[in-house]
Amino acid sequence: MRWMSSLRSLFFAPQPKPYNILRTFTTTLEIRQDISENPYYEKYAGKIAEVQKKSPEDFKTMLEKNLNSIQSHPYYDKQKAETKEHTNKTNSRTSQLQNQTDLNKIMKLDAIQEKTAEEIETIWKKYHEVKQGVYAVLPGQAFQKMHSNLKEYPVFLFPLPRSHGYEFIICQFQNQNCYFTSLLNYQTFKENAPACLTVTYFTELQEGKGIVLMRGEYDDKTLKAHEAQCLTNQLQLYYGGSDNENCYWWKNSISNQKLSNIWI
Repeated sequence: MRWMSSLRSLFFAPQPKPYNILRTFTTTLEIRQDISENPYYEKYAGKIAEVQKKSPEDFKTMLEKNLNSIQSHPYYDKQKAETKEHTNKTNSRTSQLQNQTDLNKIMKLDAIQEKTAEEIETIWKKYHEVKQGVYAVLPGQAFQKMHSNLKEYPVFLFPLPRSHGYEFIICQFQNQNCYFTSLLNYQTFKENAPACLTVTYFTELQEGKGIVLMRGEYDDKTLKAHEAQCLTNQLQLYYGGSDNENCYWWKNSISNQKLSNIWI
């Protein structure tokens, strides 16, 4: 198809897919564990308390000696290396994600400067309609309203219709991205919960062309195309819809509660 060939000339080669998670994954090597959490604490609690009370300095020396013993063990070096590897991967994934939020890394902006907003919208939609994902082009003013609400209410809970009923999906807004994960995954993995959908807004053309480009990548093992579209539609409805009173009440009732109050 000729039009597809010409469209590809306006885009850069696909970037590596970022590791989509609700928040950045971090690993911390905790050496100084609270002694009361040790499984042998109950057995030796009396002796420990006696030493601690009788000679705090001796108790401190004993702990430092044990810590040095742990740090000199080969297993400690292994854990330290694994922690460093996790950190490097995290930095790499963060860098990839930053590239994905920069339209200059995806689209050749200098090639579309002379095109109208309508032409750019057509290009964006034609390019993405043959790819897996969701996409849209938003009027600049409409996105400005959404962005203001997203900053004020960065966490939200959406009901997603499923064949067996409804599943609750949590959304978190961060920078120019909206990360979606299931409530069950968030209950299980907390900040390490994998995202089932990541929506990115590109604002580079907002001032000059009056439009904001959007695209979302979803995990096809978790969501179907129409379910990903349903979530992005709800996002636009609640954060940028015209039914301000009802939408404000719903956002306010969810976002201003601690998430722990929602969990079963």
